[in-house]
Amino acid sequence: MKIEIAEWLSEKAEASNNFEISTGDVLDVKAGVLLVIATFLATTATTIVMGESSPEQKAMQAIAMLFLAGSGMFAVAELWVKKYSVDKVPKEYLKWVRETEAHWEEHKPAQEITEYLWLSEAESTGKAAEENRVINQKKVWSLKRAFWLLLVPLAIDLLWFVPAGYKLIMPLFQTYLSRAVAVAEVLW
Repeated sequence: MKIEIAEWLSEKAEASNNFEISTGDVLDVKAGVLLVIATFLATTATTIVMGESSPEQKAMQAIAMLFLAGSGMFAVAELWVKKYSVDKVPKEYLKWVRETEAHWEEHKPAQEITEYLWLSEAESTGKAAEENRVINQKKVWSLKRAFWLLLVPLAIDLLWFVPAGYKLIMPLFQTYLSRAVAVAEVLW
């Protein structure tokens, strides 16, 4: 195998591993946003349950709280510390390269040694990328469940607040609309 191909394989494996690590960071950010939304909805649900609401509304918020608890657990599971496979520390990597070169120096030409080093790097980095992909698949599994469980409390709150907000905002909107119409009639 040529050195260029071995080098190309190593670069592809490194790019794949970096992508998986970056994906893990993005998933963590999404889980954090989901937890913020869940916290807001839990605060809202608690306020409604503790306040003077109808028994039906309190029951709906109790259901919402159960779904929020499930969503929160899945989001925390996504954020739970997982050990990603990363590149070796440069000092360790350099030591390994020197040991490999010293071992093979007597038996192989320099080109074969370099090719071996590139292929070894491609293999170890590719293996790390696969391990990281498995970790990310587990994170996605947890994040999806957290998201779907969050939709129920969100729907409950939207059904509660939109009509209530409509009752508050509509009279103001009608007042300003009638004033705008009166101003328009004067100007035309």
